[in-house]
Amino acid sequence: MAPATKLRFGAPDKTFFYSLLVVSLLSAKILHLFSHFTSVPILLFVLYTPTFFLLDVLVILGARLLFQKWRIPAILFSIVNTGLCVSQMTFFFETGAEIKWAEGGKVMSEPAGMFGLLMSGLPVFLMTFGTVLVVSYLSSPYLYNAVFQFMAACYQVLFNKRRVIVTVDAAGYTSRSLSRGPKNRLAKMITLVLGIVTTLVLVIVRPRSPYPHMAGTLPFTVFESLWTKRGEFCQASPYEGRVPFPFPDLISEQHWEEPKNDGYMRGWKPGSEEKEGRRAFPSWLPEKPEKPLVGFSKFYEPKVNKRAMVPPTSSAGRFDRRAVIPQGSGEEKAPTEKPMSYDSVQDPLRISNLEDDLLPQLQAAFNDPSNPIKIKHIVLLTLESTRKDVFPVVKNGKLHQMIQKTKAQENPDEYGDIESLTLEAEYLTGEVSFANASEISKDFGGLNIMDVTTGSTFTLKSTLGSHCGMWPLAVDFLEELESDVYQPCLAHIMELWNQQAQAAKSSSEKTLPPWRTVIMQAATGKFDRQQQSFEQLGSQTVITREQLQDPKAKYKVHEPEVNYFGYSEKTLQPYIKDLIDEAASNKTRLFLSHVTTTTHHPWDTPENFGPQKKFIGGWNHGNMNKYLNAVKYADNWLKEIRHMLESSGIADETLVVMVGDHGFSFADDSNAKTTYANPHINNFRVPLVFRHPKLPRLQISAKTTSISILPTILDLLISSNSLSQGVETETAKHLIHEYEGQSLIRPYKTSKNGRRAWNFGVVNPGGTHLSVTSADTDFRLVIPVCEKAAHLFSNLRKDPGEVNIVQEWDEKKVVSTVRKQVGEEEAKWVEEALKVGAWWIWEGRRRWDYTGESRREDRGAAHNQDGLLEHDHWWNT
Repeated sequence: MAPATKLRFGAPDKTFFYSLLVVSLLSAKILHLFSHFTSVPILLFVLYTPTFFLLDVLVILGARLLFQKWRIPAILFSIVNTGLCVSQMTFFFETGAEIKWAEGGKVMSEPAGMFGLLMSGLPVFLMTFGTVLVVSYLSSPYLYNAVFQFMAACYQVLFNKRRVIVTVDAAGYTSRSLSRGPKNRLAKMITLVLGIVTTLVLVIVRPRSPYPHMAGTLPFTVFESLWTKRGEFCQASPYEGRVPFPFPDLISEQHWEEPKNDGYMRGWKPGSEEKEGRRAFPSWLPEKPEKPLVGFSKFYEPKVNKRAMVPPTSSAGRFDRRAVIPQGSGEEKAPTEKPMSYDSVQDPLRISNLEDDLLPQLQAAFNDPSNPIKIKHIVLLTLESTRKDVFPVVKNGKLHQMIQKTKAQENPDEYGDIESLTLEAEYLTGEVSFANASEISKDFGGLNIMDVTTGSTFTLKSTLGSHCGMWPLAVDFLEELESDVYQPCLAHIMELWNQQAQAAKSSSEKTLPPWRTVIMQAATGKFDRQQQSFEQLGSQTVITREQLQDPKAKYKVHEPEVNYFGYSEKTLQPYIKDLIDEAASNKTRLFLSHVTTTTHHPWDTPENFGPQKKFIGGWNHGNMNKYLNAVKYADNWLKEIRHMLESSGIADETLVVMVGDHGFSFADDSNAKTTYANPHINNFRVPLVFRHPKLPRLQISAKTTSISILPTILDLLISSNSLSQGVETETAKHLIHEYEGQSLIRPYKTSKNGRRAWNFGVVNPGGTHLSVTSADTDFRLVIPVCEKAAHLFSNLRKDPGEVNIVQEWDEKKVVSTVRKQVGEEEAKWVEEALKVGAWWIWEGRRRWDYTGESRREDRGAAHNQDGLLEHDHWWNT
């Protein structure tokens, strides 16, 4: 062993600064992981733990080499990184959230804001820094020596060479010794290599969220935040009050529409003086309701913007990040008092067709005294993951051709019967391919709407459109629950009708039975606050897996769960029958909302359905075959619901609305076989049917979304005189003009005075992409919201499967590329779509009064459970 030597007098103690770096780094990482501990299943947390510390290990080992050769740069690095780590810990202790390094530039640009922020957290910062100093002092020089010995041991194992080990004692003396030859070198080498390979494999296979975020470490997270351009939609809206519309000429006074003399249509005047005032209180609303009327708050006390935001720039839909005043600067603007709720009079995008006549066939049907049409009950069926091309499967369609092709290449006897796959869907839609045409009326049955896309490929956001006529937020998961709904949902309107009927009992006005509103599914209500979401939709009764399992449940479940979400729909059969029987006895008017779930991944079917069959050949169609079996099961279930309505005698007075919540793309559609962050068009195309035995059979083409469902239902109720001829009808005639969607029983307007009928689709989970289409074209643009992804343009008429799309990572480039490769008309449309899409994102946040970030991982520990399934036991993964 070489003699010990004393470090030079006055030289900084590198062992202490190395310990300072390691202690602060690991402390910040442990706290970071702690904040996410409840966001992932514990077994997965343990499994991926090595990947969480991979970058930290690289920093610790790299810093040790740096300290060995270049002391001063290493010490400077230690000081800077320690400051970052302590700041990160302090921010968490103060706010419970994680610091956003990308926002650091805003704070640094305002000295007053920076000073206020530093002073507010200074005591905690000093305590945290002091604790790190003490622990670092106590662990010096032991960490310094231990890490080098570990590195030398690994070197010996890998290369079978001895190294000179330099150690430093507590007094600052260095000593050198030659390392010993490794014992059991082969076993140690295998262990080391296996550990490295396993960690790298785990890094590759781990899910994309939130695990990469959990693995981030300083200083890499700072570099990533400062050097990686964040999308402008990642943060909260910079606008105060209404967002400036990007095409002011289209909403100028010359295009305004005056109120109609009927007293119902209030006109259309975006930017008019009316926005500053409060509308007259409606005569059909009770001034003091028995209980709060959810969804009607804008008529009582309009929501107020309490945010401190700077005015927008002149560039509509865009803003200057440098203009945002940091909180704590003392320069925030005073809260404004502008109404935050939605007002159809002020909506630049709203196009109404309510002033037009009904479709001729419908008008004739409603005027026919020999065939009176009444709608006493409404059943709204949300068909999980149901693509339009399986509702029904159409003969010689793309899916049918693919099935026939693969079936011909193998033994046909091994395949299921594609012709019987969706017979009930054929009956309901009137699109007859394989069913017995003589059993399906060509004249009556209702409306089958073609060219429909969903408002969101995230189910719980999609239901906001179908049940409430509202667009969801383009942010991850159910942040809509943090605010009141800005429009009354259908169940809220029925609750109002019930209160009106109660008040009318003392008068001579004739009333109808009360509305009974129920929403049910056989799956769990514990996914991403789904129970609360169902309650937000306004139904009096909510039934999910948890209610079915309740020991006090009316009917016991005697079958096993069909998948990780819950039971098959058959477990709901006795509950649905009870509701129908109650309605048949004239005790109630029924509004039943039912979400089917067997067609959700993993597409397992109950045992009594029988073994699953193969419909498509090939090794890569396993999931598609499971999906088609689930579609067959769902088709049978819809037939059973129809039979329950018919056997009870209320089918002729029941409107059944069927809509897909979203589609699903498989291997033949796109590389991504999921709806998550996947904007492929087959995730958006859905069926929409308004089934009523006495309505004329119509095939209607309308490029719309589910936001048209609620106004169409109200229009049907009004046109068929199905409401009490008093305040109930009066209420419906007023409310129908409040919604954004058009009625589908009138000619659908694709444009008006130069304004297009725009449609939007929020991609699961919400904050990744936005799909933009317009009813007057076949063009489609996908805009990244807060995702490192390209802009996508397609022409769905020429390329319905989106095989050849234009992809560009920059919005300016996507315009120029479309102009070059496709045409001038398409390029101009893309320019419009970019501006309208940006406006719509900010406007949605204003309506919902949402001030948070787009992505879940940016919102802090309080949102760790967003988008997760709450399991019954901690060991479930």
